[in-house]
Amino acid sequence: MRTKGLLAFAVATATLSGSALAADVISPVVFVPPPVVIPVAPTVAGYIDLHFGILRGFEDFYFDESYEGTDYWRSLVLGGGGRGAYELTQALNIQLDAWFNFIVNPDRRLVASVSDGYANFGRGGIGGHIFVDTAGGLYAGALATVGVVTDYGMFANVGAEVAQSFGNFTVSIQGGYTFGILGEPAFDGHRSMYVRAGGTFYVGPNTSVAANVGFSRTRIIDEAIFGRELSWGARVEHKLGSSPFTIFGAYEGYRWAGYDADDPFSWNGMEHAFVVGVRMLFGRDTLQALDAAVPFADYNPIYGDPFIR
Repeated sequence: MRTKGLLAFAVATATLSGSALAADVISPVVFVPPPVVIPVAPTVAGYIDLHFGILRGFEDFYFDESYEGTDYWRSLVLGGGGRGAYELTQALNIQLDAWFNFIVNPDRRLVASVSDGYANFGRGGIGGHIFVDTAGGLYAGALATVGVVTDYGMFANVGAEVAQSFGNFTVSIQGGYTFGILGEPAFDGHRSMYVRAGGTFYVGPNTSVAANVGFSRTRIIDEAIFGRELSWGARVEHKLGSSPFTIFGAYEGYRWAGYDADDPFSWNGMEHAFVVGVRMLFGRDTLQALDAAVPFADYNPIYGDPFIR
């Protein structure tokens, strides 16, 4: 009896061992997939732009409310610049700007009525912005720049700016204070306050349509001169396939008026500018992504760049 018990125990042990071994052999092998690496956008983004076009305008002059004459002009516009932004942290960014616009008068004067004509001149500046961006598409910050109007003098501009993205639509507003720091602008006490609002709609990630409107008030303290200006504009831009280049066309219009408080002298005028240009983008793959990474420019009416969205 004991022998039969031992034999039964041995058979049971062998059976269990075989079952366990078989289970180990047929168990599926689990492979752990490699971790998914999410690409991170470069922390630096920016662009370089070049543009040219035409500018036409007129200005009427009055003395003691009597019409004195009108200036007319037709000019060439040659300009460009570069802007780049860097992410200091996930939410804090800095942006650096440099730009110029040369106004060339090939005809000097179409109708001579008041003075002898206008010489060529240029205006431009350098400076930067510091701004925060949020996951909700809000950008808010401040700017400080210095600039020059050739044959006149040097200015500075400080201001605040904010932009909000709503999917394919972005709105922005900037306000600032511009003042003379060297040359005649400083000596005469040139002061200007302005506000500019704009909106951009992205038909697709690489095509945009934009419009803007602005208003400014100017005072030249030592000469008791006061003025105001209304501006408006539009811009269309398209990125060329997978290349880093975009092409754009832009328009800016201006209407202004001013007077001298010491003399019964006043004036008003209007100007229209049309330009076409090209931008070379870096750091982002689409026009919409680039505009979000580099959202601002200096729009002051004295030396700012009017041809940006």
